[in-house]
Amino acid sequence: MIDFGFSTYGAKNKYQRARPFMANGAPTCTPQAEAMLRKDGSYPSGHSAIGYGWALVLAQLLPDRTSVLVARGRAFGESRRICNVHWLSDVE
Repeated sequence: MIDFGFSTYGAKNKYQRARPFMANGAPTCTPQAEAMLRKDGSYPSGHSAIGYGWALVLAQLLPDRTSVLVARGRAFGESRRICNVHWLSDVE
């Protein structure tokens, strides 16, 4: 988790992109985390990096399940967009 998630911080710190809930005022799935998220750039999504990274590692271990694992890894990142804490381009 640390390696994949923190790999995004160079770009996060450079761009400091505001998160969707900060721009659109709509609720998030985790209102208790909003204060912390306001201080942490939106682009790129660390959770997407974690989900996709784990999926690729697991796919190496279980190659017959690659398509299912990669789809689940992508869905993990996509959930952050659905929860209004990342933009589509953050996840992609």
